[in-house]
Amino acid sequence: MNLRRILRVVAVAIVAAGALQLQSVPGTLHAASTQSVTVHVREINNQYVFRPAKISVKPGAKVTWVDNSDAPHTVTGTKGWSYSSKMFTQGHMVSITFKKAGTFHYICSIHPYMKGTVVVRG
Repeated sequence: MNLRRILRVVAVAIVAAGALQLQSVPGTLHAASTQSVTVHVREINNQYVFRPAKISVKPGAKVTWVDNSDAPHTVTGTKGWSYSSKMFTQGHMVSITFKKAGTFHYICSIHPYMKGTVVVRG
């Protein structure tokens, strides 16, 4: 491989790594054209958190919560959303496809201080 091609491959890898990191940054993730979004469960400052804590997706988007912590968790709806996932542990996940517009608030029923929101805009 010539030097120019190697630099191109490295540049693509750097951009891809940066794009992956954006999903784990606190704040809101907008997934206007993406049909799949991942929320990570992490431990930060001795507290478990959903990251990102708030996401915005279109109807039909699949949201997956991945447990990257050392404790079990759930995704349990609040404020009128009656969903409750099974408990999932480190390395496991729970997925939901959101078909209708609305705002869906949730907590972890094991750690109720963990809060998140999915906004579905159509």
